[in-house]
Amino acid sequence: MAAVPEHIQPRLSEGARHVTRLSDGRFALELGGDAQPERVVSELAAEGVRVIALNPIRATLEDVFVRKVGESEPRDTMGV
Repeated sequence: MAAVPEHIQPRLSEGARHVTRLSDGRFALELGGDAQPERVVSELAAEGVRVIALNPIRATLEDVFVRKVGESEPRDTMGV
């Protein structure tokens, strides 16, 4: 997002999982899984903020694999 007024900047973290300052007046927000991006975009636009892009973040196949492997119980392979 761009053209974020200074008085809005402290409120960006409300409802955001992570806020990254890209440059003066430009920020990237990562919303939590339960957030409503339509509401967030609407509220920011009402304050004059320009939303440049809205990208869903999805788990990669590697993320899923690593999580599943980490959840599994270790096996005894000494008898193999």
